[in-house]
Amino acid sequence: MRDASHRRPAGLIAAGGGEAVIDLRSDRPSAQGFPLAAWRAAWLRAARQAPPLDAPPAGLPALRAAIGAYLRDTRGLVLDGHEVIVTADVGGALELVLRAQGGPDPVIALEDPAPPALRAALGRLGTVLPLPTDGAGARPDRIPGSCDIVAVLPERGAPLGTRMTVDRRRALAAWARDSGGLVLEPAFDGLFNAALGPRPSVLALGDAWSTAMVGSFRDVLTPTLRLSFAVVPRRLAGEIEDGMSAGPSFSCQLAVTDLLTSGRVAARAEHLTTLYAARRAIVRQALGAYPGTRLLGAHTGAAATLLLPAGLPAASVIRLLRARRVQVTELAAFHHPDGAPGNGIVSATAT
Repeated sequence: MRDASHRRPAGLIAAGGGEAVIDLRSDRPSAQGFPLAAWRAAWLRAARQAPPLDAPPAGLPALRAAIGAYLRDTRGLVLDGHEVIVTADVGGALELVLRAQGGPDPVIALEDPAPPALRAALGRLGTVLPLPTDGAGARPDRIPGSCDIVAVLPERGAPLGTRMTVDRRRALAAWARDSGGLVLEPAFDGLFNAALGPRPSVLALGDAWSTAMVGSFRDVLTPTLRLSFAVVPRRLAGEIEDGMSAGPSFSCQLAVTDLLTSGRVAARAEHLTTLYAARRAIVRQALGAYPGTRLLGAHTGAAATLLLPAGLPAASVIRLLRARRVQVTELAAFHHPDGAPGNGIVSATAT
């Protein structure tokens, strides 16, 4: 066995020539402090149980209940009018919701900027239009009239870290109620900042028949976990379940149920909150005082965005960083192709 001193620090990957690259791309959660013992124990216990001959297509009832309890404890959601559906990945969860609500080619307004992976996933399922944002979050007054679905990230608009105001959350809920549309709230992770007070989800403010959520545990546990979920209006649940194929493996569902009910997932989120708070403080200290720049998102989530002056193009900064074997993401990658991209770089604080 190699000595621990040879282990590569978090955030470093091997380059082609064997030199380490500092990987600060924003889609890579931290592996530091991962609860490996609890993870192994949960999978071992799951492996001792024989799989059923006919598993429920929407997921094991115990797992669905555990996900609902986790959302209640972490987001204050009481899912009286919703159902939890378990899927193998976020793309599958999105497809179930969009097909049931908007048909084969729904029109989706997605807040702009937004994570590139989310835009790509939605773009494979329908027509994506940009929904402008400002310092108060996505703008309900700019929702295109042709939209079937509006997708927003109210708790931590990535990559700018903007939290949507409660008034705008109510306005989104009112749009869905009045138009017959659906507000979709991706819930990939939390704020990771205990100092910020909770704000009600759009699901809590709106009607159950017009709000939905998709989520996973990739940013709390691991991106390799093949399990995600959708929280759907009860009116759509039967249609969705009828069209479902095989979801996550029986063992995977048992293991995640174990991790949720034992409190390991919640404890992991608390650990990451403490870890990211310290790292965000370092980022603010290192980048927050550069002349002509503005640092955003350094109080929420696991990434921060440095807005650059007009005379310093982000692409040139990224080339300089790449020459020094540092990988970050250009802010333009988060914008809709037809939008006006900001000039900045996005860097993870999680690695």
